[in-house]
Amino acid sequence: MRTTCSWIGLAATLVLATASSFSIGQTGKKKPTTAQNQTKGQGQLTGGYIKFGETYSLKDGLNFSILKATYSLDPFPSYEKASATVDKKLVILDVAIKNAVPKDNDSFPPLILIDAAGNKYDAGGGMISLKSNGVKEYYRNLKPGQGLGQPGLNDPLRVAFLVPLDAKITKIIVNEGRLNKNEEVVRYLMAGTDKEADPANVIAVPPSVASLTELGGQIVGKVGIGQPFVSYYSTYQINSVKTTTEAIEEGVAPEEGKQFVLVSVTVKNNSLATASYFDSLNLEGAVIKDSDGEKSQAIELYKGSSNEKFDRNGSLEPGDERTLRYLFQISAKTKPAQLNFAASGPYLHWIIDLSK
Repeated sequence: MRTTCSWIGLAATLVLATASSFSIGQTGKKKPTTAQNQTKGQGQLTGGYIKFGETYSLKDGLNFSILKATYSLDPFPSYEKASATVDKKLVILDVAIKNAVPKDNDSFPPLILIDAAGNKYDAGGGMISLKSNGVKEYYRNLKPGQGLGQPGLNDPLRVAFLVPLDAKITKIIVNEGRLNKNEEVVRYLMAGTDKEADPANVIAVPPSVASLTELGGQIVGKVGIGQPFVSYYSTYQINSVKTTTEAIEEGVAPEEGKQFVLVSVTVKNNSLATASYFDSLNLEGAVIKDSDGEKSQAIELYKGSSNEKFDRNGSLEPGDERTLRYLFQISAKTKPAQLNFAASGPYLHWIIDLSK
């Protein structure tokens, strides 16, 4: 079997027990075939147990280490863009590789995650990112001694996996044995899951992921006013909530017995791709629940500081942010209690407490 190949082809080898296959583009560079994202069942292969932060020499000629691992809801900036959805989160591995042989080396060790239920996940064909590479397809032919991802280079090398929102990863498998050892694979066992696990092997859980909870059969995130949250490729923050019985503009006044609610929202495109306003600022995905439990969908968008309607035909470029106001109408006898919010499409839903 080839050792100078993309990690995803070898991941398919481990899972399907078949020879790796490649397609060669006109440029001659190797591209991985698409592998199944989730499979089950694997016989125990000969291998050792290793830890985060230490470097190991693999049989494919690379020195390799996983520096850290993190659960994430943020958009992943790679050739195959990904973000958390209504049923998936990401696992991000910061890795470092270095060519340890006296010839060019374009290999990348295949990585597979295994959760507590025994399900397996590979990263997909484009879920690898070198920060300086942006969203271009990853391909690196390392010269002898050349490395990527080491902390001193200030250019992180990351691999991402989409896994279920409630998945707990217990093991990371590198489908390549260590040099001069009788191994087929090496394993990172997560701390607390096995007596052989090293305490250093911990997947970090940021506050946004820790806030996820099950509600009505759906997993959602919970935050408060002023706390950032992610949906689609953007980060949002609820700034303030105001009620009024006055007209917003000529011809736009509350119905009798009703009041307007204006929710100020700042949205920032934290991905490396253009995010359309139509998808980021989804009226259908913004619903207020009042203190009587009645729900009201957003009816209009206004600019952040003037009573002019906001045009959703534009887009947010990477790094851009805008502040605007969502307009709702609820009973004048109630108070806004909760905002349910999500971008357009199958992206993560959030519940924002408006009562405090």
